[in-house]
Amino acid sequence: MKKQFIILVVSMFVILTLLPSVNSQEEVYQQNTVVDLKIFCLNNNTYCSPTSTCNITIMDSSDSVLINNDLMENRGAFHNYTLNLTLTANSGEFSRAVVCLDNGRGAFASDTYIITPTGNAFDDASSRSATIVLVLMFGVTLFFLVFSKQTINPNIQLFFNMIGYLVMTLTVGAGWILLQSSGVQSNLSVLVRSLMFIVGIILILIMYFIFINQTKHVLKLMKAKKGYGDIEDDRF
Repeated sequence: MKKQFIILVVSMFVILTLLPSVNSQEEVYQQNTVVDLKIFCLNNNTYCSPTSTCNITIMDSSDSVLINNDLMENRGAFHNYTLNLTLTANSGEFSRAVVCLDNGRGAFASDTYIITPTGNAFDDASSRSATIVLVLMFGVTLFFLVFSKQTINPNIQLFFNMIGYLVMTLTVGAGWILLQSSGVQSNLSVLVRSLMFIVGIILILIMYFIFINQTKHVLKLMKAKKGYGDIEDDRF
């Protein structure tokens, strides 16, 4: 059992370290929605003229070009480019570069924006808070699983074992939802995404292994207490 607990702790730590954080100034948009990208155009501390032009180029996190030097719509104080549903179908971080010309003068700007399934993303403070909550939930899981081994009452063992399993399920689910809502998967390499998947599967298998073996042991204790068998410590 000690080996399983160690692997469980290490696996959860790996998942927690992958929780994302973003700059609070970055623009965040919702996936599968129409999005208007706006940029202000200034020339000599005043708005650009009606004849000014701005062209935009957009690349995704793998540096694939989605928009190549397309003309933006001049709306006076700012220029706008509308992303259709195809361009917001994938979540992740995208880089954009804009070149503007006005009366023979040129300017260049670049930044990034983020698309997530919910339209929300974590800043550093939110990411730390979420990590603390998941660590506490994981600690509660370990407490119940360890405590279920220390008591000799099979009914109490079964109760704490089930509570520990339930909290662990909620912890894994909450961690996955946080990763989904932040859109972090789209920013990860194939190797890291594969590692996350493998670690998650290992974590779930270990969780089931511990739960099943401890539950089997508790049921044997309950049978032995009623005189239907001998007590054998077959837990791992």
